Amino acid sequence: MKPPTDRVRRAGAVALGLAGAALAAVLHAAWLQHQAPSREARTRALVQALQLTDPAWFTEARATRHFSQADGHTAFQDGPGLPDHFPSAVWLPPPGAR
Repeated sequence: MKPPTDRVRRAGAVALGLAGAALAAVLHAAWLQHQAPSREARTRALVQALQLTDPAWFTEARATRHFSQADGHTAFQDGPGLPDHFPSAVWLPPPGAR
């Protein structure tokens, strides 16, 4: 029997690494589901303590603010096909889009 070549070993290592990453992602998702109730309770307590209307993590992009806080008459509004002016809109979906 022929010994495996470097290419086969490398492919096996990549496959093993991808399987490990997938397992880590599944375990992390399960951990997040377990932590969700306490995290939500902490967020609610923070919002009540600071008397916020909503937890606004980013303020510069109109798409990341709550609709009650959005200003529809400011410069550089969004338009179809226009580039995003603010990088935080890339990280969070518009409110209510979940």
